[in-house]
Amino acid sequence: MASTFKKNYVLADPASSSAWQLLCSWDFSITNERAVKQRKSSNNNFWEFIYRFGVYLGSWLLSTSLAVGCAASIYFLYATNWSLLQEAETLLVPFVVSLMNMVIPLFYSLFNKFEHYSTPILPFFPYTCRNVLLRMFILGVLCYYWMNEVSFHVFPQCWESMVGQALYRLVIVDFLFLMLGSFFGEFLSK
Repeated sequence: MASTFKKNYVLADPASSSAWQLLCSWDFSITNERAVKQRKSSNNNFWEFIYRFGVYLGSWLLSTSLAVGCAASIYFLYATNWSLLQEAETLLVPFVVSLMNMVIPLFYSLFNKFEHYSTPILPFFPYTCRNVLLRMFILGVLCYYWMNEVSFHVFPQCWESMVGQALYRLVIVDFLFLMLGSFFGEFLSK
């Protein structure tokens, strides 16, 4: 390996090498044509790295903004006073939460088409992290609303029973969405 390095590279004075490279835009320590091609490919690898980093950064920013947008929409859905029937109003938020938990991960799986990984197991980790981040944002907003808004503003009723009812509705609607998703995913894909 040392003899190959000696044939392909000329070791110049370290102080003047950078100056020649800066002023002449050519690395004079490369003397072999094969080394020039390797140097060009390493330059292309740099731009490929920058491109991949941009794709990864863009997909993470987009996925995080989707999760924050879902959490904000749930908060504003809770914060607005609806003039709907009381039964429809109580099922609206669990319906929206379950719909977001089902649809947004499909968008996250589309990001894998743009992100290229070296092994097939690697796309699993960002997908899982994005889903966990989405669920943490949604549960954070729900817990904030239930613990702060409902507990301070609901005087005639016990706030524990109201939060328990909301959790029960959320679990039932989420179970129905999971059953529908598995039914359509299993039978319509065949």
